[in-house]
Amino acid sequence: MNILGLRVRIDGHGAAADEDAGDIDLDVSLLGGAEWPAELLVAPEHVCYTDEETDEAGQPTLIVSQCGRDFYRLRYWDGSEFLVDRPGSRAWARWPAILPVGEILTCLFGPIVGFVLHLRGTPCLHASAVVIDGRAVAFLGHSGAGKSTTAAAFVRRGFTALTDDVLALERKLGALKPAEEYLVRPGHNVVRLAPDAVRALYGAEDALPHGGDTTDKRHLELTADGNRLPAGPVPLGAIYVLHERRPDLDRPVAIDDLKGHEALMALVARTFMNYVLDAGLRTRALDVFSRLAALVPVLKLTVRDDAADLGAVTDAILADVRRRRSRG
Repeated sequence: MNILGLRVRIDGHGAAADEDAGDIDLDVSLLGGAEWPAELLVAPEHVCYTDEETDEAGQPTLIVSQCGRDFYRLRYWDGSEFLVDRPGSRAWARWPAILPVGEILTCLFGPIVGFVLHLRGTPCLHASAVVIDGRAVAFLGHSGAGKSTTAAAFVRRGFTALTDDVLALERKLGALKPAEEYLVRPGHNVVRLAPDAVRALYGAEDALPHGGDTTDKRHLELTADGNRLPAGPVPLGAIYVLHERRPDLDRPVAIDDLKGHEALMALVARTFMNYVLDAGLRTRALDVFSRLAALVPVLKLTVRDDAADLGAVTDAILADVRRRRSRG
């Protein structure tokens, strides 16, 4: 299985490891309610991140620890846990019997793979992306800003989605201009949408199937009906940072350039799982985003409160993308 450019093998709980898969980047063991392998429990554990958000019982929604020098442990509010080795080549998952395995796979294909990519030297942004005229167009923003909904709106218009939630960047150097560019790796074949987004796009929230986890998210299968994800990475053409709505805006949709430090900070603020990264990983990501902000347009997209029509948003983005390409 290929996820964001990683060749992933999953073993356990109905997922049989493919022994003929060739070179594997990430080997995942699904342990369910079983104990961790004994050798993973002997290292001293040091908590390096505790989420400020808590569940109904007042427990943090996520705690991340370093286990000795060799492992990270991620513990979620629902009792699910993941261990990841420092090279980003092995991962283990265990969870209470009450949780469906779909919940674990959703987390694995999102936060865990994003974290693994950082460990392996591939910075990731908290973003979704689609392909417009042969180039990737990314949508950044905080949780709930509309990244997935915007990508799904373009899918409804016939464009190809590239990735949802986790955007993995790949640097490419060439002898011809541009001498340097950044590519976006194809992600998992699902866009996860909140019920109100499904209703806005399809007319009813049950128009898409439930994702099989404990959330109310619906799944838009990107490879359904004969559709395909791109076979390989796609050059990144533009980044749109989705901002809060502004009732005082003088037009339905505003798109403004972010320059220099402002553009860089917009990218840094939306580094995927930036709260887990140590100083070395943060420095490496900062270098990538500095280069990226100098090469690719970073735009702020703002809509009025009464500009909830997704058609107006996609029209504005499409016109902006093509106007910039024509100027060249």
